[in-house]
Amino acid sequence: MEHQSWATPWQTIQIDSNNAATHYLCDIIHQFEITLGIAHCNSNYTRPEVTIASNIVAGGNVEISNIHVGIERNDNFADLHTRAEIIDSYIEKSSKDKRLGIFILDTDNENSNQLSAFRSVLWNNRLEKRVPSGLLLIAFIKHHRDLPEWLPDADEVIDLPAIYSNESARNAIEDLSEFFILHQLLPTESEANAAARAMVASNSKPKELYANFAATLSNMEQWR
Repeated sequence: MEHQSWATPWQTIQIDSNNAATHYLCDIIHQFEITLGIAHCNSNYTRPEVTIASNIVAGGNVEISNIHVGIERNDNFADLHTRAEIIDSYIEKSSKDKRLGIFILDTDNENSNQLSAFRSVLWNNRLEKRVPSGLLLIAFIKHHRDLPEWLPDADEVIDLPAIYSNESARNAIEDLSEFFILHQLLPTESEANAAARAMVASNSKPKELYANFAATLSNMEQWR
């Protein structure tokens, strides 16, 4: 938080396996395309349509129960590699004009097979090459001693408490308030302090505050 404004604007992508929008690898790739503004159209993909109990003609009440709908995903892996190559090429070409930050939350859950696919398809030999030109990957894990196998080697490890204590919450509020004033994001100390208190109150876990604060900054014109 002590650095000056970045010379280039940031775009951020948040990957959370508990979010349906970034649960599967194809969803993660789609989020990259949306954030970066890369159009994708897969002519071989059609969304499933499900119709249940239509055109019923009855003279009384109709009860429908115990219905289960299962949809099997059939992602084209070759298509995902092609899209990953387009994403990587776009990031490489635009690295002089903007930066990309990738935040991965809840890395310890049972969705590790999809995150392993993220590493093999998107990261290895592609996005990892963009780190020297400014790409940033931040992953939040519960215990540093239990690093997931899919996670790339870290250049920096920061140990954060799982939740804020009274003291650490006060420290976070002070840091945020000073940051707002230092970079003239808010005009008065009272406004900065109120905003900082609101941020800490709405993000009880440091990992959530870090991720949400970074995403907020990347979208602020003052910070760009």
